[in-house]
Amino acid sequence: METQNIQNKITNRIIQFIEKGNLSWLKGWSTGLPQNYISKKNYRGMNAILIRMHMIENHFTKPYYLTFKQVQSLKGHVNTGAKSEFILYFDYNNAKSVTVCKTC
Repeated sequence: METQNIQNKITNRIIQFIEKGNLSWLKGWSTGLPQNYISKKNYRGMNAILIRMHMIENHFTKPYYLTFKQVQSLKGHVNTGAKSEFILYFDYNNAKSVTVCKTC
């Protein structure tokens, strides 16, 4: 996906979030930083913002996320109709590479 498309998608997502009035300026960090359940790594940068917005919109109280492949590796399942949240993957070794990843 081209960088400009990614930037537009993120900008539009944030604008929609604000327009819905979802921004509660309460301690959003009380549930902990969004993190990958298996690796325990916190999401950083724009991914942390996007996932926090997803948590607020869906009234999630736990900050843990998994990729589809990770759910499968744990012998779990994803509910029918569940929607993924996209994240950005940036390869520092190849600064031209930016990937929108739903299942990585």
